[in-house]
This record gives sequence, structure tokens and C-alpha cells, in this order.
Amino acid sequence: MGKQSITGHLESMTGKIENIQEKSEKLNTKLEDYDEKLDILKSSLESFDQELQKSLEKSKEKLENEKEKLLEQKEKNQKAIDAFNKDFQECKEQYSNELHELREVMRMQDSNEEIYQTMQTRYELLRECQNTLLELKDLGYNVEVNDVLERPESNLDVRCEKKAKEMHEKAYEREPELTGIVTSCAGLVGGTLAGEEFKLKSEKSLADKLKRNVYGGMSPAMASHQICDVNRYTIILENESFVEGFNTVKQTLEAQGYEMIACKNTMQYTELTYRGVNCTIRSPNKSTWELQFHTEQSYQVKEKNHKMYEEQRRETTTKHRKNELSEKMTKRSRKIIAPAGIEQITTFNKKAGRRKRS
Repeated sequence: MGKQSITGHLESMTGKIENIQEKSEKLNTKLEDYDEKLDILKSSLESFDQELQKSLEKSKEKLENEKEKLLEQKEKNQKAIDAFNKDFQECKEQYSNELHELREVMRMQDSNEEIYQTMQTRYELLRECQNTLLELKDLGYNVEVNDVLERPESNLDVRCEKKAKEMHEKAYEREPELTGIVTSCAGLVGGTLAGEEFKLKSEKSLADKLKRNVYGGMSPAMASHQICDVNRYTIILENESFVEGFNTVKQTLEAQGYEMIACKNTMQYTELTYRGVNCTIRSPNKSTWELQFHTEQSYQVKEKNHKMYEEQRRETTTKHRKNELSEKMTKRSRKIIAPAGIEQITTFNKKAGRRKRS
């Protein structure tokens, strides 16, 4: 390569280098500009963080002050509730003492309407106070309401107790015959009897149920006709042969003059607290009794749920607790495996003159 060619080549390279230097200077200028903007952004973010921290601290302080005020108010409310509860307990104790003193007088008098109305008015006022305390308990206040408020007795109560005694005596007389028939039916289908210790409803439980029906608006006669479980039995069947066993028991009873006049099949429904097949049977002498059909699993769930069911029924159980119990019972019932073909067992009620498919 000649001297002139080398010189030209060097000049070309020099030009390229100068071009690169120029671009580098522009890039450096841009980078400096970006650094400056980043510094500004960092400064803005630091300022924002400081303001945000201040705002959060103010909000926290405000919330803590409000919480403190609410706690102070709740404490004042609790003191007022304690005073109210104390007065309520004193009134309830006085009411109970008067109720027991007057009970014998009320029983002996043919006409005790005035006495009864006086006590009933007090009962309703105390019941209203008790419900208020239960609502406060649901709101988180410390309230103890454990004792069931005793209702004053009227002539209706006495009549219910006499009717319960009469019904219980008749059921006691029927028990040996019915136990024999149900035992025979269970053996015929390879089933077993369960809960035999409860095959006869207690006189007290019967009287309480009659009173609930009467105070619910029924006449004493209608209330007694509504109760069909003074004699009650449970047959446990296998899942695979449940429907066949149910039909065989039904046919066997009918062949002996008994009639299934009502059937309620809740076994196929998962979102219920109780699942089983409950039937009302009418004997040839026109008396009625209850026959339940269960699988071993559904019976065990029923037994486990019973304590929660009893708690749920109490007057002193809060609404929140009742809902909680219902959820627990349903959760347990949901696990029951329904027998094959269970939908074939229909729900009906001949007493009500209607029939519907489950």
C-alpha cells in the first residue's frame, strides 16, 4: 500500500473515531439528563414516602383514638347492661317465688283467670327483657342468661298435663303389641331395632309438647291429635336393600291391618340438619304411632346431632348460636350416603289429604 493510500485510510478512520466521539458525547449528555431526572424522581418518592408515613401515622392515631372511645363506650354499656341484668334477675326471682306460691291456689280454684292474667303479663315483660339480653349477648357483651323462664300455669296447662297422662297410659298399654310387631318386621328384612329405650315418649315430654302446641294457637283437642309419636320405633336397614326393606315392612304392616298414613323422606336431601324416613302408622284401633327408617350412618348422625338440636330449641340460646348449631348439624348430615333408589320412597300425608313426590 502506498503512502497516499495509508494517509487516506488514516483520515477515514480518524473521521469515524470523531463521529463515535460525537455520539458518545451526546449519549453522555442524555445519561446525565436521565441521572438528573432520576434524582428528581428519587427526591419526589422520598417526599411522597414521608407524606404517606405521616398520613398513615395520623390515620393510625385517629383509629386508636376511636377504638379507645369505642372501648370506653362499650365499658359504659357493659356496666349499664350489668345493672339491667341484675334488676332482671331480681325481678325473675321474685316472679318465680310468687309463681310457686300461687301455683297450688291456681290449681285448686275453678276460676283463676285474674291470677293467671297477672302472672302472664309479668311473664311476657320478663320474656321481653330476656330476649333483649340475648340480643346483647349476640353483640358480644358479657351476659349470662341460662335459666329458662317458667311460664305461669293456666287451666290449659292443667288440661294438657291430664291429657298427657291419659295418652301416656294408653301408649303404655299398646307398647308390648307394637314392639312385637316392629321387631318381627325388622327381622323379616334383616334390619335391627335402635333406640328401644325411647320407644315410649315420657309423660313430661308429652305434656311439654302439648303445651307448645296449645300456646302456638291449637285447641287442646287438635294439639293431642297432632302428636303421633307417643309410641315410636326405629328400624336400621342396609343401604343396598333400604328401599326394598322399607316396602316389605309397609306391606307386612298393611297385611296385618295397619296403615301408613304419612311418610316424610328427607334422606335424599343433603342440606338438612336431619335426614331419615319418618312415617306415621295407624293401628286397627285407630291409634297412631311413629316408625323411623335409618341407615346405620344416618342413625349415628341423628344421635350425635341430638344434643345440639336440644340446645338449639332452648329459649336461652341466642340467634347467633342457633345458626352456628344449624351449620354444624348440616355439615355432619351432609356426609350421610343416601341409599340407592331412595327417591322411590315418596313423601305423603293422607291426614292432610295430599300427596307429593319427594
